[in-house]
Amino acid sequence: MAFLNPEKVIKQLPLEEGLVVADLGAGIGSFTIPIAKRLGKTGRVYAVDINKDILATIKNSAKETRLSNVEII
Repeated sequence: MAFLNPEKVIKQLPLEEGLVVADLGAGIGSFTIPIAKRLGKTGRVYAVDINKDILATIKNSAKETRLSNVEII
């Protein structure tokens, strides 16, 4: 079984600046962070996962890449 390539999948999505996206089952943010970059400062990504420790990883990644458009849920 092959794993998905987040960058390749995201390129195929009709994403544009300013959109609001929910990443359900966000895990470590493999999709969250690249989507947030693509949506720009006017967009927003809601990262949803039941594992709070994993969400902390996304929060840290967003801070490290200076993304202010990621919300942890």
